[in-house]
Amino acid sequence: LAPLPYPLSCRWVLSQGAATQLAPAMFNTSGGLRGCAAVAGLPAGSTAVSLPSKLLMTYKTAADSDFGAVLNRMGLDPETLAVVWTMVDRWDADSAAKPFWQALPQRFSTGLSVPEQLIDLMSGLQEQQKFTEARQHVRGQFQQLQQAFT
Repeated sequence: LAPLPYPLSCRWVLSQGAATQLAPAMFNTSGGLRGCAAVAGLPAGSTAVSLPSKLLMTYKTAADSDFGAVLNRMGLDPETLAVVWTMVDRWDADSAAKPFWQALPQRFSTGLSVPEQLIDLMSGLQEQQKFTEARQHVRGQFQQLQQAFT
């Protein structure tokens, strides 16, 4: 186990009132597994990480924002509203979560954005069906929005 310095995003989260008994670490395994390790023993039932609610990105966060109010008037369901909101907020130079967004890779995939060929590799797994259904739902919602965004 090799401790790592706190990245900028972690320092920002801590400056916003988060508390943690974990620290970034590199584990001595093949492939160099990265993650977090306890800085001291954690008794059963203790809190490893505590985040203030203002740092949570929830359906309510999205819906209660200025842009969320516009999206609400378009009749989006909460999941789609949250997806569209995060797509916009990630690139908003004035976003309150800018340090978080900047910590993410420029390009990454989720079950909604991963290439279809990778979803097909999960053939027979329950997750394949969940990803497929979610993608179809979001595509349908997006098609309804096309006119508003063009």
